[in-house]
Amino acid sequence: MMQFDTFPPLTEHDGRILSAALLSFHQGRAESTGEVSLLPADFLPADEDEIPEETGTLEVIPLGDLQRPEHDDHQELLRYRYLCRGGGMLLLGPTGIGKSSFAMQAAILWAIGREAFAIQPRGSLRSLLIQAENDTGDLAEMRDGVLEGMGLGEDDQRQACEQIFTLTCDSLTGQAFLDNVARPAIARVRPDLVWLDPLNGYLGEDCGNQKAVSAFLRQGWNQLIHKFGCGLIIAHHVNKPPSSAQKPNWSTSEMAYLGSGSSDLANWARAILALRGTESSEIYELVAAKRGRRLGWRRPDGATKSTSKLIKHSDAGICWIEAHPNELEDAKEEKSMVKISPNLDALWALLPPGGLPSGEWRTLADERLGFCKSKFHNLRKILIKQDRILEAADGTYKPCTKALK
Repeated sequence: MMQFDTFPPLTEHDGRILSAALLSFHQGRAESTGEVSLLPADFLPADEDEIPEETGTLEVIPLGDLQRPEHDDHQELLRYRYLCRGGGMLLLGPTGIGKSSFAMQAAILWAIGREAFAIQPRGSLRSLLIQAENDTGDLAEMRDGVLEGMGLGEDDQRQACEQIFTLTCDSLTGQAFLDNVARPAIARVRPDLVWLDPLNGYLGEDCGNQKAVSAFLRQGWNQLIHKFGCGLIIAHHVNKPPSSAQKPNWSTSEMAYLGSGSSDLANWARAILALRGTESSEIYELVAAKRGRRLGWRRPDGATKSTSKLIKHSDAGICWIEAHPNELEDAKEEKSMVKISPNLDALWALLPPGGLPSGEWRTLADERLGFCKSKFHNLRKILIKQDRILEAADGTYKPCTKALK
């Protein structure tokens, strides 16, 4: 049996700890048994001249030496450690839903140190927006829409505009984009956050190609955000939306894989926000699909923890505002009423001015309209709620005089 306590002291050179331990064990085993034990070449000790230059950048830390971040963590960008420097985040949503205006609004509010969508920045954050889908006029409209919709004063507007830089590039992808656009732009602006909109505009490959996705994100972007100490937020389209009946059954963790393409997108991202539609065309659900508990969101009762919230487009400017759950319920009811309104009218029209007993009315509804018992009773309740019928003391239902007019 291997005895770990018989290993000689490990070298202080972090990059050679593993090879030194394995070599010691195999040499001891050969001396005691006479067997020849071959080590893979990767584990053989190398001369200092043969160690790749990158090895010196690796930091191997004993588990016990790891330190928990302090309360005032300088690596933190979005509280509470939802996104830190050197980390990436995905913003997922269907085409045309308003991801670009969402990003503009968040960048502006975080630039002045204010929360956006109940996500708090550590302080004033400097942003670089790299995008490929909007012209300068579109960007200006989004900027003004947010400034107007949020009611920002002149000082806040000035600070936000001084802290945010835009770069439009729609002709380079892949490594050429990283080398010739992203790297020099980040070096010049030195942002806290880089926004990339959209991923498919810059990847240069099928986003389902894991090798290409991993190379672009892990070998490309990770090197940049680590080198310059910034965070990265990538806007990305989602797969074809599931049916409305399926949407409510998706768990928060499943929402992390809403984006189209390789699963490594979700694995790479430290945090994920997903926008999806609801049963109302006016209201959308914002889901913190990964690390969402760190945001500290609460439901309207102020106590129940949540990883989602409802938002909608504002009537004032091109911006988003929070929606109350009651608004969604009202929208659902209104949508339902639109569907059943013809049935309500047909059932109500069966009543003569003098009314009918419930049993006769139900029989008539069955014979002429094909309404089953439960459908009849449900529609009758709605007609009562709408003040279109009255129930007399003898059980007769009569159309209301106001409704007849």
